[in-house]
Amino acid sequence: MAAMQHHILPWHLFLSLIFVSIIKVQTEMNFSNFSVGPEYAPLFTIVREPNKNYFYVGGRNIVLHLDSNLNLISTFKRGPEPSDGASCLSEADCSQQSLQPNDYKVLVISERKDKLLACGTANQGECTLHTLNDISDYVRVTGEGAGYLVGSRKSAKVIVSRMSDAIVDEFFYVFHQYDERNITLAPPVISLRILKNEKTDFVMKFAYEDQASKMYSLLDILPGFKSTFLMSFVKAFVSGNFVYTVTNQQKSVSLSNLVRPIIGRMCYLKDLVFQSYVENELRCKHGDILYNKATSVFVDQEENVLYLTAVRTESGSSSSDKSEGTVLCKTSITTINHFLKHALLYCYGPTGSTADARRLDWNRQETLCIGNEIEKQEIETGNQCGPFSSNAGVRGLFEVPMDFVEMFEKKQVVLLNAKEGNLTLGDESGKLMRYVGSQGWRKYVDFQLSEFPIQPDTEADLEDNLFVLAGDQVWKVPTSCSLHQDCDSCQGKNDPLNCGWCRTRNQCTQINECPEKYYWSDNECPPVIKRIFPESGPSEGGTSLDVQSPMFTGALDEDKLRVYIGGNECSRIDLKRFNFSCKTPAGIGGQPIVIEMDDTSTSAARQYEVKGQSEFHTFFQYKDFKVSTFEPTRGPESGGTVITIQGENLDIGRNISITVAGMVCALEGKRNPNNLTCVTKAYSPRDERRRRALSRARGDGSVQVTIDSVVRSSGADRFLYFPTPHIKRIFPARSIL
Repeated sequence: MAAMQHHILPWHLFLSLIFVSIIKVQTEMNFSNFSVGPEYAPLFTIVREPNKNYFYVGGRNIVLHLDSNLNLISTFKRGPEPSDGASCLSEADCSQQSLQPNDYKVLVISERKDKLLACGTANQGECTLHTLNDISDYVRVTGEGAGYLVGSRKSAKVIVSRMSDAIVDEFFYVFHQYDERNITLAPPVISLRILKNEKTDFVMKFAYEDQASKMYSLLDILPGFKSTFLMSFVKAFVSGNFVYTVTNQQKSVSLSNLVRPIIGRMCYLKDLVFQSYVENELRCKHGDILYNKATSVFVDQEENVLYLTAVRTESGSSSSDKSEGTVLCKTSITTINHFLKHALLYCYGPTGSTADARRLDWNRQETLCIGNEIEKQEIETGNQCGPFSSNAGVRGLFEVPMDFVEMFEKKQVVLLNAKEGNLTLGDESGKLMRYVGSQGWRKYVDFQLSEFPIQPDTEADLEDNLFVLAGDQVWKVPTSCSLHQDCDSCQGKNDPLNCGWCRTRNQCTQINECPEKYYWSDNECPPVIKRIFPESGPSEGGTSLDVQSPMFTGALDEDKLRVYIGGNECSRIDLKRFNFSCKTPAGIGGQPIVIEMDDTSTSAARQYEVKGQSEFHTFFQYKDFKVSTFEPTRGPESGGTVITIQGENLDIGRNISITVAGMVCALEGKRNPNNLTCVTKAYSPRDERRRRALSRARGDGSVQVTIDSVVRSSGADRFLYFPTPHIKRIFPARSIL
């Protein structure tokens, strides 16, 4: 952090405006990355400003404002805060509590007010409104009771009405999972709110409240079940004339250990009191095995398809069982609406159906449907929005079938994006995968994006790049051909986008994106070096160098593959799959490594030809090494003396050996540039006359270090081997305690 500023809110909460540096990280795919720091992890949610490439990211105690190049524009920080406990609301009430994180899990853009609504978990989940171009400029959202509280320590989702809707007020659909707070401060699980500017304050309240008729813009779990009934929110979205929510729920109030993914639906802006609400179970199976807990949902609005990833739960628990893996299923919104409509028809039938539908047992004391022929006819003719007086909240008792898409064994996977038959997924290990489907689904991209689990919340910019959250990081991931960062992955993955390599841009593109079509090819690549080892060696040369490339797939004549260092050829030693080894020529300083290839063969492992010349991004470093001093300078002839050798560039090259007075000294530990450590072996004299000539020493000689056949010695400084001392007797043999 380069700077920090403070000011005091009207309600005496300290907020900080901080400036955070972008940390660019190189990964296997070299994508742009913004890292905010582990103290703000994890990042929970991301939202894009409509029709613009600006993004807002919610994390632990922080909200970020980024552009599409992941440059930081502004930052808002609040937290950690005194714990709310179960019931305290204001800062004064909570001042004696321990600190807790303030997790920003809800961010939505208010187009009508040109503001960002940010809801954390502090103060029972209250919100602030921020200026879009500088989120450090904010006001508090106030209200009465629980009607203005949004954030949950478990799960919460919000949908805001669109700018294009022909309405005066701006409406917010709020979905809130109960998080064990005092019931009097707990928002309803489903509610419709409005946000009004009253004088100098922004006030949030329920959209409709009529005490006389007891009709309100909310649906809630009955007080007797609220603390125990599971209803966690996975996704909320608008499609057509309806708002949908996907939750993980108990199958019924009496079956706490049977969790099911539930699709709920309500009419968008035409039903302020949720009389049209209806829900059904989603059935996602692999073979005969039911995967009963949703982990992510993505809706392809163009194809009108809902995708869902699901896991199994542990026996008798709502906790996920990772060992059972993850299943990806899909169904159309049309299919969902078909089943939801039939649930309404069954419930409003002449006598009400007990087998196929009931009223919500988590919301009603009496769950038997009440038949109403007039309202049933309304539903049959297309009016599914009411007003309905009879049942107001219906649960279909049959399952909405989903099609199986893919199975991911022994890991948890979330779906990030689905578009034009392409699926992008992430897993708990930080891997990103892409699948294409027609008759069946085929994986064509699989790489390590981050060391942290991939979060399900993503956004896309106007160019369809994905912005992915993992730990404290935001990643920008292309969905076009530029997803492939080298020619091998561009041509070797059978990408459905018909990608090829554009030599003039040195980039994977479609043919129409390459300035000169002649230099675009979907069956030819320039050679590429992925890695070399070692990266340095003695100036005299002679280092055995490994050059690694996915383009080395088999035998190839010497004139078809050559490697040059500083313009001089590195003489071939061996060629194996993915590895070419050669002996370095002599050189001075850093020298470029150039590979030249002419390989017209193809195979299943490499389905393209390799032609041309390219340079490795790192120079090979020629260095002169030397031995300066060593200590100790003497030791027993039995060996075991630990010698430390001082010098320069002692870490270069591939192979190293050390001798002391002609005897091997075993290298110990890792090499570093300025010193080595070795352990002497037992001395074995080769010249008895020299041994008898020595007054006390049994042998002597210089210390020599050999790196890749190049030798350096200690010169005149010599190590002496002396007779190994032996203990004959101890005196005195005893002592006083």
